[in-house]
Amino acid sequence: MKFTIRCPVYPTEDSQIVVNALENFLKTASLDERPVGQNRLEITASSEERDFLHIIRQIIHQRKIIDAVRTRILANWNGLDASFVLFDKQAAIMRKLKLVDNREEVPPLGAIRLECTFASDAEFDDFLSWFVPPTENGHVLDAR
Repeated sequence: MKFTIRCPVYPTEDSQIVVNALENFLKTASLDERPVGQNRLEITASSEERDFLHIIRQIIHQRKIIDAVRTRILANWNGLDASFVLFDKQAAIMRKLKLVDNREEVPPLGAIRLECTFASDAEFDDFLSWFVPPTENGHVLDAR
């Protein structure tokens, strides 16, 4: 299992504000900045431990958006070994976690992209059960 956060920083943005926004959701992460293309940076962080996503998971459960996030992860599953989900960068700057429907929304300054790769279908299923377990009538059926 590997998790990578990617977030673009455009010339009109202060990269430190974007870093601070990401740190709100990844307290233990080491963030890297690198140039990408002309006048643009990308901030990344990655881990092979699912606890890397503990704060994001906690917020998803508190906000009761488990089903929405699960739907996006399943819809973005490549059928082999990877999936992703997007969160609104401008909302993150305001300390809010807002899911982006990548099939219908394109945030003007880009999104925070959480990429997840797995060694097997079983590893993917185990991650889903922990991160965004199935629910019924708003209640988690099988929390791990």
